[in-house]
Amino acid sequence: IATGTFTVTSAMATYSTQISVPAAATTGIEVILSVGAQTSGTFGIGRWHLAQEATFSGFDFTRDFQSESGRCRLYFKTSYNPGVAVGAASQLNTGESQQIAIGAADFYLYRMSAVQFGTPMRVTPTVNLYNPSTGLQGSFWNYSTGATSGNSAVGAVAVNGFGVYSSNNALVASQAYGTHWTASSEL
Repeated sequence: IATGTFTVTSAMATYSTQISVPAAATTGIEVILSVGAQTSGTFGIGRWHLAQEATFSGFDFTRDFQSESGRCRLYFKTSYNPGVAVGAASQLNTGESQQIAIGAADFYLYRMSAVQFGTPMRVTPTVNLYNPSTGLQGSFWNYSTGATSGNSAVGAVAVNGFGVYSSNNALVASQAYGTHWTASSEL
């Protein structure tokens, strides 16, 4: 856990610090800003910035939301709706990749469906698949039977998209299957 302490004055000022993020922080970072010995007045924090860089290069607040959102999509894409946690259960018909099986062998040997990104990612991403009903990784949801079925896998992963297929040939022709996905190309 990294910490930092600042001595503040009544005048507006810019403060910066470097922290080392442990290698074990694979699921996120929590930043907590707190006031220690303030005895009176109002304490305000505005326009804070977290960046991965060797030295502080200053704040850049000139980008609008659309530009910033586009930059974020270079690093992470998902089929989940905004505000829905990755791996959430009972997220049926909310953007997951869905396909009707033509034949079981098609799913086993070839990709079930192709997910195409609207804009390319910065490098070839790591892709994970999630069952939209259970939230667990590695299986499809069968919309035809209302049950989990088959082992899901990815193939042909590229900056523009990826393929989804069954890795155990357990899918049935003419039945509908689906999976949620995330694609990450972190630094």
